[in-house]
Amino acid sequence: MQERIRLLIVDDEEDFLDVISRRLQSRGFDVTTANSGQDALEYAAKSDFDTALVDLKMPGMDGEELIKRLKEHDATIEIVVLTGHGSLGSSVTCGRLETYGYMQKVCDINELVHILRRARASRKKKLEKISRRRSGQHVEMTEKETVDQAAEMLKKIKGDS
Repeated sequence: MQERIRLLIVDDEEDFLDVISRRLQSRGFDVTTANSGQDALEYAAKSDFDTALVDLKMPGMDGEELIKRLKEHDATIEIVVLTGHGSLGSSVTCGRLETYGYMQKVCDINELVHILRRARASRKKKLEKISRRRSGQHVEMTEKETVDQAAEMLKKIKGDS
């Protein structure tokens, strides 16, 4: 039996939140819902989620701020943006925030499920890489990880001068 994906869904539209959560639960997801960014952060502090499905346009804390804060809390969480207000600008923002996926709210549920499963698989790979690093095993680094590590080393060297 496949392990259930722990999913946090964040949207201020309660009817949509109810429908999407029931549809994903019926497909085997372990779903927690939040209708605000603040509620989502409180749930994230108490539970470990594989993936978050986040709306961009919400009152109070918007999706962009929430994504930043969720990633600060857990760098391995994969975020999929599901928005009713898609635009080229919001797509670029999601790329900058390194979200795993970006979809319109009116989407095929099977496509959404597929993306959420791939996002979970991506998170598992991140966690395995972290585990291997901690155990001292050699791990191939991506180009971004190599650049980030070099930048950190330069900061340390400049700080020591």
